Amino acid sequence: MQGHKPDTGAVYVTALFEGSFFEKLEAGGCHVIGPALIHSNVAAGKPALDTTYVVQFSSAMEEVAVHFDAVREDQMGQQLSWLQRMGGKVEADAAAPGQTHVVAERANTAAVRAAYANNVPVLTTSWLEACWNKNYDTLGEALNFPASVSNAHEPKHVLLCRVCAAAILWLAGCVRVCARVLKRHLG
Repeated sequence: MQGHKPDTGAVYVTALFEGSFFEKLEAGGCHVIGPALIHSNVAAGKPALDTTYVVQFSSAMEEVAVHFDAVREDQMGQQLSWLQRMGGKVEADAAAPGQTHVVAERANTAAVRAAYANNVPVLTTSWLEACWNKNYDTLGEALNFPASVSNAHEPKHVLLCRVCAAAILWLAGCVRVCARVLKRHLG
């Protein structure tokens, strides 16, 4: 960051939840949100740039509570990251009534059997990865630019629903100003 620290009181909006820029913001404890979260907030009548989110890309899994069972330790970090960045919650108790899904890599465990008995979907870790990829890819389609935009300071044409048009127009108008501010603070 060339001697500059990111402003932890600010809300940073980025479509790229990867790479050194994102990692600096995340490591700095900044509020980092994705454009998809702004879209859903505005549609729900919530503040577009809500500081209650620390690092969240979207609210696609806001109603999802996942219990992880028999997932390899080397996969857990990424699984948790995807779930939480899409607004989902982790359910530690395999028998919790609010649990909506079980993610497991083995089929014959007590948690999996309980999930089947309670008609709770049991999925593998590839399900969360597919959800994240679909969520990430859908953003690029919705905003009419690829999710891996390399020149983020250039304004983009956006195609979104009317509900969030005002917020998106405001955001599009601020893109160059935000890019200059971010460049000054992050180098």
